[in-house]
Amino acid sequence: VHEGWVFAADADRDRVVIVDRIAGRVASEIALPPGAEPGRIAVDGANRVHVVLRGAGQVLSFDPERPESAERRDVCSM
Repeated sequence: VHEGWVFAADADRDRVVIVDRIAGRVASEIALPPGAEPGRIAVDGANRVHVVLRGAGQVLSFDPERPESAERRDVCSM
């Protein structure tokens, strides 16, 4: 939970769900390629969210206010 947001990694459906806890609704979803397997989530000091994509060997990073700007980067060889 951060600033009223809740983030959930849905590895079965290859997506990240962003929930507005105050409004009590799903604010957004980030669809990922099949097999991405999103896992652990962390929020850094700049309020950016980082999600480990276990199946892709990548990290997904985004601003929860602008999830459409999400970017993926390779972090380990597969």
